[in-house]
Amino acid sequence: LATANTNGLGAQLGFATLGTVWFVTTTMAYKTARAKKIPAHRIWMIRSYATTLAVVSVRPLLWFGPAEGFTNAEWVVLTSWCCWVPNLILAEIYLRITTFSGK
Repeated sequence: LATANTNGLGAQLGFATLGTVWFVTTTMAYKTARAKKIPAHRIWMIRSYATTLAVVSVRPLLWFGPAEGFTNAEWVVLTSWCCWVPNLILAEIYLRITTFSGK
């Protein structure tokens, strides 16, 4: 989505950052699992799931089209960030308010 997006640099950066964050969180989850660091693995997997859910979050945003006052290009730029950043923020809030003993 980052390289094929024709809605400008903002949309390309939104999807490119999503791809980078997704790759990093999944790689860290894999590394912590291999190192048998289960509590750390859990944390990284929750972050990875949050970024993975961007594909679910982007659909409703695009289906309903631009909100009033936005052009289609502006809406796609906003959507490229809003499909994953709120998910990651909610995941971080969840991680802050929960505990896990790893046993």
